[in-house]
Amino acid sequence: MTEVALRCPACEYEIKDESFVYCPMCGSRFDGKSKETGVYYLEKIKYLWERQEGGGLLYKNFKSVRQSGIFPYKKVKPIRTELGDFSHIHLFNLRTYSFLYFSPQSVRDMYLMGKLIGCYTAESALKTLRLESLASSLQKTGLFWKIFENRKVKEAIRTGWIATGGGLLDVTKTNAKKRDVYFDLRDTALSVLPGMSEPNCSIASSIFCGHAEALFDGFWDKVEIKCERDGESCCEFRMYLHEKEEEPVVYVPQKDEVEVVLDKIVDDLRSRKRLRKELDDFLYIITPQCYNYFLLSMSHGHEILSKHSGVISGERIASNAGLDDSDATFAYARDLFSYLKAGILHEPIEQGDRLLLRMDESVYASGVSNIGLKLDVFLAGIIEGALRQATGEKWQVDETKCLANGDDFCEFSCNKV
Repeated sequence: MTEVALRCPACEYEIKDESFVYCPMCGSRFDGKSKETGVYYLEKIKYLWERQEGGGLLYKNFKSVRQSGIFPYKKVKPIRTELGDFSHIHLFNLRTYSFLYFSPQSVRDMYLMGKLIGCYTAESALKTLRLESLASSLQKTGLFWKIFENRKVKEAIRTGWIATGGGLLDVTKTNAKKRDVYFDLRDTALSVLPGMSEPNCSIASSIFCGHAEALFDGFWDKVEIKCERDGESCCEFRMYLHEKEEEPVVYVPQKDEVEVVLDKIVDDLRSRKRLRKELDDFLYIITPQCYNYFLLSMSHGHEILSKHSGVISGERIASNAGLDDSDATFAYARDLFSYLKAGILHEPIEQGDRLLLRMDESVYASGVSNIGLKLDVFLAGIIEGALRQATGEKWQVDETKCLANGDDFCEFSCNKV
């Protein structure tokens, strides 16, 4: 019997030739083998390219990116007229951890995605608050560390984080000699979830590293000293400056740890109780939109994993809710999507041997101009997984129309296979 050389992390196809760069079954590109697990992983995010070039694409095509540095301080016209420009933290957590279930090492990419969001939002916030000259003068005089101690800047950072639902962030001290900045972070979207065996709030905190990179030269990264999810009063971080890009040091969760988190999210979805202590349970739309876009656009394999992530989420949700037929599933999905502020689902319409589901105000595609990519793959997976679990039959749900493609609404085609 021919020995298996590697297994595709997206579709799990067994590949006999280790020299393959792409999976012959699904087209996923491999980027190497994880040192920790020995398992091949998907192509990594091109951080520097995305920071320098991708930012222009996002500013041009994503209204939420253009507005994210403005709306915390000035009134702006909402992107979504009915659901508003926030979505539930459950949706973000479900998207994040269902993807990590298949690809735990992608937590490194998610860390970098957070830094990118921080880069894209910091400069526009400075312009809105007219603090550009202050930041520029501190940079030129070599006293840029003082910007972290400036009262107006600290207040602006805290206001922005609260307004976007990111958490309660406080800069606690700086050390110019060691090039360190210490900050605390509380009440993040991740803090409501079970703790890992190591501190693991890298995704939320990396946004602040991105803020620093937008303001100053060099690269900024951080280490987590303690974590709120371990019963601490807050998450505490040391952020440091270095000159060359480095592989981020983040904890890669084990699959069984991720499974515990997914079970908690699904249980909380059913109870619908308030989760955070001080902030409400919603995130500004830029966060789910950017993470979703990066995960879909990186490679075909990431798109496949996003669909699978939605399917396992939908299966768990349907099982937990006790759904047992398609009508109940469609009704539950409409209510669930409304609660999560994922989109406004309409009644299914029969068209030949398929059902068409229209969705307005997609959390992932609203305010996104034509980018030639359907953005609701994860939501299609949730519907597909829920239908499969509830009916015991095989379904395929695909997005056939998308606001991000210039369509008037998003649409899912639901077929029994």
